[in-house]
Amino acid sequence: MKTIYGLVLLFCVFYSLGLAAAYQDVSVPGDSNGDRMISAEELKAAEKVSMDGRISHEELENIRLIHESYPRKINIFVYPEA
Repeated sequence: MKTIYGLVLLFCVFYSLGLAAAYQDVSVPGDSNGDRMISAEELKAAEKVSMDGRISHEELENIRLIHESYPRKINIFVYPEA
């Protein structure tokens, strides 16, 4: 039984390390300061770079989508008490 618990613990440790390593490799197109979000200034800079022809229209649309969609805000509705 101790062997099973040990193997499960070992799996959890390596799984957590794998998740942490995978998160470090995430890059957001158009993000110049590394905060994994697209600010209004970064969007304007991407639009200027697109006008210069250094990035494609599809890449600019992807940057716009990220800017408009993230970070997500979750509204929690609380029912009034009767």
